[in-house]
Amino acid sequence: MRKQLLAFVCIAFSATAFAWIAPSAKASGIYWTNGDSNVIGRANLDGTDVNYSFITANNPFNIAIFGPYIYWDAGASDAIGRMGLDGNGMNENFLTGMSPSGIAVDGNHIYWGNFFAGTIGRANLDGTDVNQNFVSIPDAEVYGVAIDATYIYWTSGGVGPHAIGRAKLDGTDVNPNFIPYGGSGVNAPIGIAVDGSYIYWTEIISGSIGRATLDGTVANKGFITRASLPTGVAVDGTYIYWTNSAFSVGGGGAIGRANLDGTGVNQNFITGIFDPWGVAVSKVSPAVAINWVSVGNPFNPPDTASNCAAPNCGSVSYNYQISKYDITNAQYVEFLNANAASDPNSLYDAYMGSDPIYGGITQSGSSGSYTYTVKPGFANKPVTYVSFWSALRFANWLNNGQGTGDTETGAYTITADGIAANSITRNPSATVFLPSENEWYKAAYYNPATSSYFAYPTGSNTPTVCSAPGATPNTANCGAAAGNQLTDVGAYAGSASPYGTFDQGGDVYQWNEQIMGSYRGIRGGFWGIGAQGLAASYPPQVFDPAAGGNTVGFRVAAVAADLPSGCGMGGEVALALPLLMWLRSRRRVAQ
Repeated sequence: MRKQLLAFVCIAFSATAFAWIAPSAKASGIYWTNGDSNVIGRANLDGTDVNYSFITANNPFNIAIFGPYIYWDAGASDAIGRMGLDGNGMNENFLTGMSPSGIAVDGNHIYWGNFFAGTIGRANLDGTDVNQNFVSIPDAEVYGVAIDATYIYWTSGGVGPHAIGRAKLDGTDVNPNFIPYGGSGVNAPIGIAVDGSYIYWTEIISGSIGRATLDGTVANKGFITRASLPTGVAVDGTYIYWTNSAFSVGGGGAIGRANLDGTGVNQNFITGIFDPWGVAVSKVSPAVAINWVSVGNPFNPPDTASNCAAPNCGSVSYNYQISKYDITNAQYVEFLNANAASDPNSLYDAYMGSDPIYGGITQSGSSGSYTYTVKPGFANKPVTYVSFWSALRFANWLNNGQGTGDTETGAYTITADGIAANSITRNPSATVFLPSENEWYKAAYYNPATSSYFAYPTGSNTPTVCSAPGATPNTANCGAAAGNQLTDVGAYAGSASPYGTFDQGGDVYQWNEQIMGSYRGIRGGFWGIGAQGLAASYPPQVFDPAAGGNTVGFRVAAVAADLPSGCGMGGEVALALPLLMWLRSRRRVAQ
């Protein structure tokens, strides 16, 4: 079988719980590969609870984490594997047909180095649209790959000089010698990582960790010294992590750690690892945990065509998930505090604070340091005054792992031109998104037991009764019966849809993706409309996508339950002859 060194690391920085799965705190941790032992190990962020065989996989070396998934490249099978951080969904051949050496993942794509071909490959997150030659680096062996919001970075060697290269995320503006060999540049770079301020890499010959500014102008290849054949490097916003090979520390490899400023170096932060090559870090805190219901029965028959603006009303050809409840003020305030310190995208609407009846969030401070708080009694009420574009950005944030996850790309690519033209649609690789009209409609009205549709989203063909909250079946917040105010999500406990969603009728309308001229679709009725507005046959409604209102909220949907900042990097390098032979022997085919 073929083994590859390609020692690498990933800055896999997923700062909060991914929405489609509610990962446990166990997802937070340090992960490393040991290709010779065919395992991926794991420990808590403080170095405790070490599991040397967390995942058994064929020849894993380079590693990356995005959201609830861990990815690795496997030289023995010329493949990229994927598995959930919860231990489910193992797929050792998620992508095949490459000689992978380094891996990085963002909200849209997977990137990898092709060691022998001297290229960077790219595919959608679902494994489609594979391009093995997305970036070409002539006369180079690619060792490691990392990404940020703008660029792809890689380490390379081979026929050409060792260097760190860079290209834009669209594959243009390729610079194979962004940080060149020699002088104040690099010597023998292997693994690579990047954060919001610096590029980090491992120097395998000198046993050091290098660091450079993002423009590549200030480089220090000896930023951290006395490492042992380091091959992988990762950063998580607090620490730098790297691998120390067993070949130079007496048969016991280790994970090293230091503060981001290079102080507090601990070469043996996690010990007892035979020979670690790649390392990745995942930080998970469940800021926004979504309760999901699964919507199965693909290829269900459509309902009456006039009930929807979309064709094939209510028919969906795939399994998916949809949030059990509308997004609440408590969930949206987490989004604001993560993304709206200065709020250039107007994620916060002033009416959220000034409207005493329907607005549930207050803003404090000044631009650059805004903070947000839920009003007393509003935590579990549906958030209102959220525009369609803000709802898309919320979905992107969930799609990209929450925390520092990007709001402008991911499930949707949001641009000024796309907003002006009202033309933004879901990306093929989306994992969390707003529901389409058909996805929303099916979750609300379809009865899988009879392959037909109910008239109301409470599992009933009898008009819903507008009433105060309670457990009485077929009731909802409509017709001003709850006092012309919002009610907590799920407060009508006896009135779920057949799939188990609540409040798809009444309380607030909900955005869907349907484009209707210069407007977007909303469905479900609101607190003031009569029961007729909750019916499947009620004409589809529209709303200005740039506006929010006291009658409109939203819920989200996700890919089906094998559902799913991060980055990955890896490396091997042509070095002085003895080390060169040692490294490259790991890429050979062994019988």
